[in-house]
Amino acid sequence: MRSKAYRASFFVISLLIISFGVNLIVRADMGNSPLTATPYTCSAIIPEITFGTWTIIWSVVVIIVEKILMGRDMGTGQVLM
Repeated sequence: MRSKAYRASFFVISLLIISFGVNLIVRADMGNSPLTATPYTCSAIIPEITFGTWTIIWSVVVIIVEKILMGRDMGTGQVLM
């Protein structure tokens, strides 16, 4: 079993990679998905915080809300999706 620190660092690195990819897609004018529409709007309203940072914040919020709604039924598989 891997340590929590290892899993947490892997999670943060994954969020950074996803944020970078989403940012590239938006900058290339390829559009954005419903999941990235909220961070994109937030970055337009509050430009001091970058789009990538908003994407990370929004992803964490979505996971927290999912955990609250699913409770104990939420396993590792749902977090990794």
